[in-house]
Amino acid sequence: MRRLIWMMLFLFVVGMCGVALAGEVYESAFGFKAVFPARWVVLDKSYATEHPDSVESAFLAAQKDTEITPETKSVLSSVKEMILRGEIEYYFSENPRFVVAVNKSSGSVPKTDEDLKRLCQSFPAQLSASAGKPVNVYECSKKVFNGYDTLVLVADGQMKDSRYVQYQLADTPQTVIIFTATGATPENFPAMIKLMESFMNSIQLVKR
Repeated sequence: MRRLIWMMLFLFVVGMCGVALAGEVYESAFGFKAVFPARWVVLDKSYATEHPDSVESAFLAAQKDTEITPETKSVLSSVKEMILRGEIEYYFSENPRFVVAVNKSSGSVPKTDEDLKRLCQSFPAQLSASAGKPVNVYECSKKVFNGYDTLVLVADGQMKDSRYVQYQLADTPQTVIIFTATGATPENFPAMIKLMESFMNSIQLVKR
């Protein structure tokens, strides 16, 4: 997942497409509504389906970069297909610059303090094994945003000296909606957290 997030940051730098929804209520196919902060852009299945030429041009521009590797091109192609299948959405913040990846997964938010402690203790080893290098976990807690129990995780990002924050919001007893924000500079990380908490507090689950 972190590799896909990094790839979308790359696309954003070269001029990724999307639709600006600053201050508007956005309804996601993942079953929630939220108010978008100023200078945010969304790239989801709906936009990709309605503007295929724009999306294709953005991905082609990214693939033409002289420093891009064959492996990266393959990942870019996978990202595009995941967006078109509705498996993932991306929200881009211009100031401070960062990206939010949103997807749904099986899982649950710990109900007891003991369950939370056990889960948090498992994260450093799990994340380090996945990344192939030591990963520090700086926060693992349970918070409530707009009445919804949410697991909050802050850990080392893929790029040097970077961190990401992840929010896992329980939408059913068996599934969670995952919001992963990354890409902010160390100086802008607190501002990213502030924006994300405001965004999370605006979320309302939609019954389908």
